[in-house]
Amino acid sequence: MPVSVSDISELIELLRSNPELRRQVFVAIAPDEFLALPAKVERLIEEFGERFARIEATLERQIQSSEERFARIEAALERQAQEFAAYRQASEERFARIEAALQALTESHNRVVEELAAYREATNARLDHLDLQIALLAEKIDRLVEWQKVRDVHIDDLRGWRLEMHYAKHIHAYLGKVMRRLKVLSPPDIEEQVRQSLSGDEIVDIFSADIIARGRTLDAPDRDVYLVMEVSMVVDVSDVARARRRAELMRKAGYPCVAAVGGHGITEEAKLEAQLTNVLCALDGNLQGWDSAQGQAVSPDSA
Repeated sequence: MPVSVSDISELIELLRSNPELRRQVFVAIAPDEFLALPAKVERLIEEFGERFARIEATLERQIQSSEERFARIEAALERQAQEFAAYRQASEERFARIEAALQALTESHNRVVEELAAYREATNARLDHLDLQIALLAEKIDRLVEWQKVRDVHIDDLRGWRLEMHYAKHIHAYLGKVMRRLKVLSPPDIEEQVRQSLSGDEIVDIFSADIIARGRTLDAPDRDVYLVMEVSMVVDVSDVARARRRAELMRKAGYPCVAAVGGHGITEEAKLEAQLTNVLCALDGNLQGWDSAQGQAVSPDSA
């Protein structure tokens, strides 16, 4: 007979209210594969349980190993932390000592700078004093040098004057070989005649000669010849020029005159100038150039 909807509803209600009947119906209508699922699920649960157990054991071992490693790492970190703390403490102590040393060095440097500044100031003061003393000494030396120059000039003048006096006193010894009856003259002896022929400056120039003498040559014993001589310790070109110029003025005034120079020595330039200008050189008894000098001893009036 056909099944109605109400029959199905009643069956459903009956199954809901009777679990055993519901199980039996389910077993009756469910396929074998479905019915085998609980056993499979149970086996899977057991397998998963065993696997999870193995995983848990493995994880436990790994956790245990990790904890041991972490413990070792923590111990190593602890040792490093302790070592770092000790190193830090030692470094701080070293830095403290370095800072103290730097502080002491800075204080010492400051003291040295202050002492150096004081020393520099004292040294500058001493140097200023020394500069003043040196300046005073230099001034005294300059005065001494000037005094010595003046003294040397005076000594040279005295030597020259002494040498002039020596030549004047011993004129016969120097010129006796070529002249006789020699007499040293003074300005008044020739003043009258030179004033008639020469200007005032020329007269003064002649009267400034070191020696003016008169004598006669061995070749012309009956005629007077005059001599104008410049005397120096060492005869130079200026001595030769003065003797020549003054002899020319004497000849201009009418006196036959020989130009001569005398001294202990003569420069090479002066010797050459004397040879070129016919000036007699009387050097410590040694006569040079007498013949040429004598040839010039002719006045304009007697020429």
